[in-house]
Amino acid sequence: MLGTMGLVFIWLLRKTFEWTLVTAAVLTYAEIGPGGEAVAELINTFQEVLRNIDWQNIFQQLTSTVKTLMQSLSETVVN
Repeated sequence: MLGTMGLVFIWLLRKTFEWTLVTAAVLTYAEIGPGGEAVAELINTFQEVLRNIDWQNIFQQLTSTVKTLMQSLSETVVN
């Protein structure tokens, strides 16, 4: 039987696949759909916003938070 980590992994894979399909649909519409130019402009604006985010800092903070959480959980289980 799958443990909690296995279920979380399966859920993450499912969500990744789901959002990949959504992204493919939006990009396809931007290429061939009526009004696709407006959608393409919106996508370009969104891409620019994503480029301006400090992803490295976010990843470092997330990693630090997860480490703290794991340490707290392991201390709780041991005690």
